Amino acid sequence: MAQGISMINPATIQVAPEVNIAQDVTLHQGVAIAGTSSIASGSTIQAGAILNNVTANENCTIGPYSCLQDCEIP
Repeated sequence: MAQGISMINPATIQVAPEVNIAQDVTLHQGVAIAGTSSIASGSTIQAGAILNNVTANENCTIGPYSCLQDCEIP
């Protein structure tokens, strides 16, 4: 992608306009990211994860079908 974000099956991924995603992030199919979420460099968001107002720090992996709200992942 233009900003160094890898998307697997991008037609199935939803990212709200206010979300901040760093370079070298991988988003798998069916991911939805909303609110004031921020995903740091080197992170992977696996299939079907739903994030709302989540901060994922560097090199973080969020497992498939996780549903996270209002939290920070170290």
